[in-house]
Amino acid sequence: MKLRCTCGHIIQDSSDYLPYKGYIFPDPKLDNFLKMAEDLTQFFYAVSANEKKKWLAENFSEIYPDKLDNVSVAYDIIMSHYDTQYIYECENCGRIWIEDFRNKREKRYRSFYAEEEGSKGILSQDPHV
Repeated sequence: MKLRCTCGHIIQDSSDYLPYKGYIFPDPKLDNFLKMAEDLTQFFYAVSANEKKKWLAENFSEIYPDKLDNVSVAYDIIMSHYDTQYIYECENCGRIWIEDFRNKREKRYRSFYAEEEGSKGILSQDPHV
């Protein structure tokens, strides 16, 4: 994904763990998060009770591979409930870009600019940015 900031800088998302990339989890979507936690808990209970195959058959399609390792299954459970918006920060000017879900046919981002100084690098975990 490439996004041209208002300042002209190109924000590029071609990998994970980018210091200028994040996710927003809107409050109305909290139920999705709670359902994910519940499903993960139930899955690991099933694993500990030696009922993994049964749990997979009841919660995924019958063609879901039952020999996957537990971490891969947990990842699939998480991704099935994944409902966040991307957020990017321009490394040049600090402008924030938030994915706008309101129009499903068109992927758009809305920009926001901080009014106060010192907000550049807000998505980075480095306090010296």
